[in-house]
Amino acid sequence: MRGFEGDNFRDFREGSGITSGAWERRDVEEMRRLLDRAVAASVNGIVISDPSLPDNPVIYVNSAFERTTGYTRDEVVGKNCRFLQ
Repeated sequence: MRGFEGDNFRDFREGSGITSGAWERRDVEEMRRLLDRAVAASVNGIVISDPSLPDNPVIYVNSAFERTTGYTRDEVVGKNCRFLQ
């Protein structure tokens, strides 16, 4: 059985009625899910903050951060990282 590569994939995509924009969104969503899993599974503590909000609050920490620091996600999210100093 032949796979969907090259012209076969293009023909399938065009025949399915799915626009290239929909395929791109699907690819972006798949990449986002992959990155989410990688960050969550990392053995390194990861903190993400949002500089667009006042005082640059933490919006995400992974479980490795919780293990390393002893702080829970609930204790950290919404605070500025300065408390770690």
